[in-house]
Amino acid sequence: MPRFIRRISLFLLVVLSAFFARAQDESSRRSASGVEERYAERASSSILLVYDGKRVEPGLERLLLSALEQSYADLVQDFGSGPVEKVVVVVYAERDFQASTQAPAWADGLFDGRVRVPARGITGVTPELLSVLKHEMTHSFVHFRAKGRAPTWLQEGLAQVEEGKTSAPFASALAGSYAARGTFALQGLEGGFTGFSAPQARGGYAISLAAAEMLRDTRGFGAVAHFLDLLGDGSLVEDAMRETLRADYPRLESDLADWLKLRAR
Repeated sequence: MPRFIRRISLFLLVVLSAFFARAQDESSRRSASGVEERYAERASSSILLVYDGKRVEPGLERLLLSALEQSYADLVQDFGSGPVEKVVVVVYAERDFQASTQAPAWADGLFDGRVRVPARGITGVTPELLSVLKHEMTHSFVHFRAKGRAPTWLQEGLAQVEEGKTSAPFASALAGSYAARGTFALQGLEGGFTGFSAPQARGGYAISLAAAEMLRDTRGFGAVAHFLDLLGDGSLVEDAMRETLRADYPRLESDLADWLKLRAR
């Protein structure tokens, strides 16, 4: 095949792939929009709760909204400020969550500009549900501060920190992995996790949690928030990292390895 024909074929393949990807995203957005049109809404000063009235028992939406407002206040205390617009929280019926979000099977929730979680037959505001809601709401705060430019490892790490998780149980395993490989491959976790298998996702979340905890403990939350602000202003990740966290990726990973060794004792 002549070279120019191969180039044209490759160009068409790229264009068509992009077209079908956009079409699939648009189809998912239309699907989600169609589902949510049937849902009820309840709002507070900071939250717009969108929910399936047939799946959420009467009165439970008020308890959910109150719990969400408390989580929002907790996040404002850490981040210093919240999103300008109300945080939209959509509570789906299980089947609607999968159909509307196309989330991987291992996902307990999703943030794509809105917090989206499955109801899973909830009859009360359980600690498990609150953890999922606070995790996903943290994404809205990170997104607001960094204008969508925060690396995924930091997004997911901070979300886990805010929901109350700790890396202590697997600190020894992570330290051992670094000793064997010489890297946590954090830079490779800048993109999304949605294409990961369940084991890959567990590993990515574990490393992300440890990194966020280490930064909180050694640099302080103020430095992390400033890091997010610089990303929102357009700085590259490592440039913002050097200015606010006194590190590039190799230094960050070395500091993380030392911090994990101390936790593993």
